[in-house]
Amino acid sequence: GSSGADTGSQAMDILKERYAKGEISQDEYESMKIQLTRLVEYLECLPITILSLDNLEADDVISYICTSTLKGSKCTIMSADKDFYQLVNDRVQLYSPTKKITYDRELIRKEFGVYPQNVLTCRVVDGDKSDGIPGVMGIGVKTLVKEFPNLTEDKDFDTKDMLDSAKSKSTRVSDMLVKDEYIVKRNYILMQLHDPDIKNQTKLKIVDAVNSLVPKLVKYQLQTLFVKDKLWGQIPNFDNWLTEFNILDHYWKNKSE
Repeated sequence: GSSGADTGSQAMDILKERYAKGEISQDEYESMKIQLTRLVEYLECLPITILSLDNLEADDVISYICTSTLKGSKCTIMSADKDFYQLVNDRVQLYSPTKKITYDRELIRKEFGVYPQNVLTCRVVDGDKSDGIPGVMGIGVKTLVKEFPNLTEDKDFDTKDMLDSAKSKSTRVSDMLVKDEYIVKRNYILMQLHDPDIKNQTKLKIVDAVNSLVPKLVKYQLQTLFVKDKLWGQIPNFDNWLTEFNILDHYWKNKSE
C-alpha cells in the first residue's frame, strides 16, 4: 500500500498541475500545499491505512475493496456520495458523516424508492448533477418507477432489463429512453461501481494494503501537532475525541497478536 509520504506526493502533483493550468492562484497553491503536507502528518499518527493510487478514483478503490478484497466480511463505507447506494447489501452498509445516518437496504428503499440493487438503473437515467453527468431529459426517478414498477421489487432489474422493457412498449417515457439509449449506456459505464476498471497490478497493491499491518496510534505525536497548530479550541476534549481511535488501535493490536 502507499505510505503517507506517497499520498502527499501524489496530492502535490495534482496541486501543481492545477496551479500550472491557472485553476488556482499562487497564494492558494502555497496555502493548500502546507495544508496537504500537514494533513498527511496527522493521518500518519492514526491507526489507519492510507492508500493512494495514480489515475484511480477513490470510489473505484473503495468499491473494489468491498466487492472483492473483503467480499467475505462486513463492510461500512463512510461517504456522503449517493453513488455508493448501489453497493449496499446484507454485508455492506453506508454511513453518511453529514447526516450521521447508517444506510442499510431498507433505509435506502425508504429514502430512494427502490432497493440498492436497482439504484444504479434509476441513476443512469436521472444522471448526477454533482459530477456533471446529465441524464435523460424529462425523466426523473418517480416517473421511471411509475413506468417500470419492477424497479420497486426486491430483485434485480438492471439497465438491460429496463431498455428491453422500454423497446417492447410504445409510451412517451419508453420512447424517450429508446431514443436516448446511448445516454443510458454511457452513464452506466460512468456510474457503475460493481466492476471498477482497475488493472491487475493495481488490484494486487490494493489487496496488499488491506492485508498489511495497520499503523499504531502515536498519541504523543498527534498531541504535539495539535499544540503546534493551536487546534485545542477546535477539539476541547481531546481525550474523548481520541476514544474511537484508541478502540481501533486496541482492536488491531489484539488481532495482530
